[in-house]
Amino acid sequence: MQGFSVVGCVARPTPLASGLGIGAAAECTVEGSAPSDALDALSEIVEAAGEAFGAELRLAGQRPRWEGLAGGAYRIYSVAVNPVGEARLVVSTVLDSAMVAVVALQEPPRGLRGEKLWGAPLRGPLLYPEPLPGHAAGPQRVIPFFVRYMAEGVAPSHPGTVRAEYPGGSRVYSVEELLEMATPRRLDFHCVTGWSVEGREWLVVPLAQLLPPVNAGGGSDSCWVEAVSSSGYSAVFRCSDAAGS
Repeated sequence: MQGFSVVGCVARPTPLASGLGIGAAAECTVEGSAPSDALDALSEIVEAAGEAFGAELRLAGQRPRWEGLAGGAYRIYSVAVNPVGEARLVVSTVLDSAMVAVVALQEPPRGLRGEKLWGAPLRGPLLYPEPLPGHAAGPQRVIPFFVRYMAEGVAPSHPGTVRAEYPGGSRVYSVEELLEMATPRRLDFHCVTGWSVEGREWLVVPLAQLLPPVNAGGGSDSCWVEAVSSSGYSAVFRCSDAAGS
């Protein structure tokens, strides 16, 4: 496992995912090259997650499973954890590096009421490989329609309002306000699971209009934006990327 290590973990209850049988999760920041032994790496991740949870965790399996993602750009290793749960490690086959690790438990450990930290985890930002030649967002496969994942349930057509929070302030925008600010643009949509839908028309509001710090911190690597959907999914990206969106 030369060059691989766990930097830290953030552990928290996950009420949004409780319907999927995930009562708590620890997101662990890993760094370095892809581990040569996935089981050893997962064992180290589980130990670090246990420190964050304040609970004793151990591997329940000896042979990790793996699956490809995004046309082979990523490989996900997973193994069962006692008490009932699972540990996962995402590795980039393009960059030959470890990306992120998550340990999910069906029931939160006793005493886990809010967020707990172990080590020095990096909150949010994950670095993904640059697009491959001839592909707008990695090795994608173009499909004619959007995919709706059943894990999300039946999502509303829109959330009703959008809340923007930033250092020094916050604001709630109604859908009517957003529509007044929006302009039409033809853009492609790329999902991290490996499919793309091209050339659809969207009503777009630049994030710089909703989040003043995006312009102020656009050139800083320490400025990040976190977007959370109405169904609970989230993504993070640099302010420098958001400034042009």
